[in-house]
Amino acid sequence: MRFAYKFFIYLVVFIVILFGILYFAVNSSFVFNKAAGHFAPEYNIRYDKVSGNAISGLKITGLYYKDKKLAREIRIKINPVTLLKKKITVSRLELSEVDEAHLEYMMSDFSDGSDDNSSTEFPLSVVVKNAKLSMLPFEISNIKYYEADLKVDYIEYSNDDLEFGALHLVARTSLGHIDIDGRYQGRNLYINNLVIDSLDTEEIEQLFADDNSNDIVDESNSSDDESPSIFIPQKLFVENFKANILPRDYQGIHLSLFDASAKNLNID
Repeated sequence: MRFAYKFFIYLVVFIVILFGILYFAVNSSFVFNKAAGHFAPEYNIRYDKVSGNAISGLKITGLYYKDKKLAREIRIKINPVTLLKKKITVSRLELSEVDEAHLEYMMSDFSDGSDDNSSTEFPLSVVVKNAKLSMLPFEISNIKYYEADLKVDYIEYSNDDLEFGALHLVARTSLGHIDIDGRYQGRNLYINNLVIDSLDTEEIEQLFADDNSNDIVDESNSSDDESPSIFIPQKLFVENFKANILPRDYQGIHLSLFDASAKNLNID
């Protein structure tokens, strides 16, 4: 009985020491440099500098793919203990000044070679806590984003299901200033507050005019069997909506002040 007790104590101590070593190892700049130096060049990835420790986490300065700068800085802290539960836990993730065009370029490169494995399910779940993202100016679908900052208290991916906890998005765009509080769960986007300040209706009209004159949709290439992206919500729920527009002239009428508000909007 005494032997069993000692064995149990030694086993617990060994496990604690083992996970202590693992925790410090995965958050060590020395270990990261050794691992990245071996694997990163194979994927055309490099960085300027890595610093940090197990207490503060790692700071990666200057991340590149094929010499295209992806981000100015990345801060990350990993908790390896949850690997026992087949879960990767990132307790902190901050990406600063991400370049959308270069990121899309890298993702397209990786996706081109991943068709054969597209149906393979990722064996681990991933949890990211305290996530922050800031973007460099970029443009998508003729909409200019001058600033975009996102904060999320947690992100979880498991069994091809994606969930965002409380999120806060602030963006200054060519259409107006956007402020969103919400969450994403079960392929539904729940927005507590959506505020659009200085909405440029003339810019919106121009976007619709460009779409009608230039966009031609070829439905023959679409596949009914293709499953929708987990990033695209199936339903949108808006609890509170507020917007105001920039002054403009419309059909001989000068609009100097216009405010709109709504509650409990449901969009399928």
